[in-house]
Amino acid sequence: MAFVGGGYAISYLATAALAWIMYGCLDRYNEFYGSDHRVQACLAELGVPLTTEPGFHQGSHFPTP
Repeated sequence: MAFVGGGYAISYLATAALAWIMYGCLDRYNEFYGSDHRVQACLAELGVPLTTEPGFHQGSHFPTP
């Protein structure tokens, strides 16, 4: 899950499954801030694990090597 414009990538199959539960899921997690957090929670309901990808971040949050 990424914040501040980092983005995220999900498979076509995960997207198709997410489409069936999205509206109800967004209502269940309305206390979460930001769509990234909500989408990750909905994917977790489907059993899709979170995979950390160091390349998904906004550069200004990390020092340039």
